[in-house]
Amino acid sequence: MMAALNAFSTGWPTAVSPGRADLAIRFAEREAQRISQFAPDSSSADILKHMAAIATLCGGLTSEETIRSCSTEMVEMEAQYPGGAAKLARDLAKALPGDPGVAPVGPDIVAEAFVIGVLQGAFQDGSGAVRRSILRNQRTVAFVTRAVIDFQEPESRIPRRWLVDLIELARSTSDATLLFAIDRAIPEATTELREAAVAVSTALLDIVRAQGGRSSDALNELAKHHMALANRLNDLGRPWDALPHSNDSIEIARKLTAEGGNSFRPTLAMALTNASTILVKVGRPDEAVIAIEEAVSAYRQLAGVRPAAFLPLLATSLSNLPNAYVAAGRAHDALAPVEESVSIYQKLVTSSSDEFSAKRVTRPTGSEPGPLRLSWPSQVNRQRVNPIFTRQMYSLAISRQRRQSAG
Repeated sequence: MMAALNAFSTGWPTAVSPGRADLAIRFAEREAQRISQFAPDSSSADILKHMAAIATLCGGLTSEETIRSCSTEMVEMEAQYPGGAAKLARDLAKALPGDPGVAPVGPDIVAEAFVIGVLQGAFQDGSGAVRRSILRNQRTVAFVTRAVIDFQEPESRIPRRWLVDLIELARSTSDATLLFAIDRAIPEATTELREAAVAVSTALLDIVRAQGGRSSDALNELAKHHMALANRLNDLGRPWDALPHSNDSIEIARKLTAEGGNSFRPTLAMALTNASTILVKVGRPDEAVIAIEEAVSAYRQLAGVRPAAFLPLLATSLSNLPNAYVAAGRAHDALAPVEESVSIYQKLVTSSSDEFSAKRVTRPTGSEPGPLRLSWPSQVNRQRVNPIFTRQMYSLAISRQRRQSAG
């Protein structure tokens, strides 16, 4: 859409040459100029654009929120506006009319470029404005995270600083709600935000430890948070740092399983599956085989009772088994688990049901804070299973080729 609009005003060759981020910056600059025209004079344009950035960070503002935000930001920015906060709010609503209130700048990547461009010259590069926006609406977290992913240096430097600042704010105040919001906003398969993901998982684990819960449920959550941090560290290329947390998650989950039976077996199975990949990376493949074989056995038992919830996880653990076998010098054993995982994924892809298990992070409801919860409800659609199935078909071909070569 942006390229089409750019083509209209500049001609097609110019429109297709800039990258997506460059186009977004160009349209954000035009949007800033358009919004400035609603200010009474040129000296008032900056605070009007600042408020447009605030509204965009929050995903829009109601009429009441607009008045309050204008009053707050004028004080924080030590800014004046002819007619005061009420006139500022009215002009903002004219520039970005909502239904009701004020709408955000759009689309998303143009909005991100607009906010970065407006706030980068503000005090502390806009960190204070971002913090205040969080208090109004936690959609700000998702906005900041997208901005880091969508832009490269130097544009991403500012939203990255905002994200680091939000993580430090949440950590220093033990704000689990904000930490969970950040954790949800960070994609699981991320490269740009791996360090941020480790910082968030570390802070969440610290909060759970500080709660000191000794009930079975609290210990189960502690095991899951150790597991989450181990995975993030492993993704960051720090398997040796991940290993102690992986071991802790297995130790806690194994004790809970021994005492509570199948209710805690999924946590143990997941911890063992994740441990196998870490053990391979630290050069302990034989231990990795033992761990993943135990995980497969546990998931097989669970899938026999609740196939809709645990067949996908059984397939995942089976797909990890060949890697451990190959690392341990047992490539001839790798084919069978790949074939079985492909068979399971094939059933999932062709199933009439759209719901299978996937990881979700949830927060307990009610007035009591309660333990932080990492749960695995049975919800994932076929679009997620299809690419996994494709990868497994490729692994199957490789395993068969290896067997033929060995034979």
